[in-house]
Amino acid sequence: MNNKTESIGLRDFYAAAYLVSRGVELVSAKKENGLTVFEFQNNSNVQTLLNDFYGAKNLALSYSVAIRNLKAIIHSETISKRNDYVSQSIKTR
Repeated sequence: MNNKTESIGLRDFYAAAYLVSRGVELVSAKKENGLTVFEFQNNSNVQTLLNDFYGAKNLALSYSVAIRNLKAIIHSETISKRNDYVSQSIKTR
């Protein structure tokens, strides 16, 4: 029997943050090709939490997408892009 602990590496910052927020211990973090990979012990609890995070019921995923979009606006080179995005995001009645 193999006693080696399996781990799962995540490049998704928000999924990793979700796991940490749910009490999953971060085993390590390392750089691979300029990206940070967060490693967690791979078990059924971690798999369930990831399924929850990426599942359609989870508001955290839409929240993380909104954060990414807003960060893109912050780091964009022109103000007009931000205004275009905001006007597209606001639904008029």
